[in-house]
Amino acid sequence: MEFPRSDGHFSGPAYVRVGSESVKASAEQYEQLIASRNEKCGRIQRLGQKVLTVTAHKKLGDTRYIAGKDYGEHRECTVAEVDAHHVRLYDIGHSEYFWEPLVNIDIVTDEKKHRPKLIVRQRE
Repeated sequence: MEFPRSDGHFSGPAYVRVGSESVKASAEQYEQLIASRNEKCGRIQRLGQKVLTVTAHKKLGDTRYIAGKDYGEHRECTVAEVDAHHVRLYDIGHSEYFWEPLVNIDIVTDEKKHRPKLIVRQRE
């Protein structure tokens, strides 16, 4: 991969490693490279297909804020997709996908299960 210039743009095409070769990045790979520059997005990308604990203090995938309500969900998920603004999670137990804004996500460790944990909060 070529390095970005000081103005934040690539000076030419981006490249990724495929085995022992460097190949031109696809549009999707290019977007992932750009998104990985966001610290939280990059950390979530590096989780790959690991099973995560997801604890939500809101209804997952719902954009409505419920003021004053105590709400909690605990699910086991994998990361299906992540970009600079959203993460798409796959709930293993319910066989469903849902999107959450990256700003709603905190990354911690599930000490009981010894794996990564995402905490989802509705930001007002």
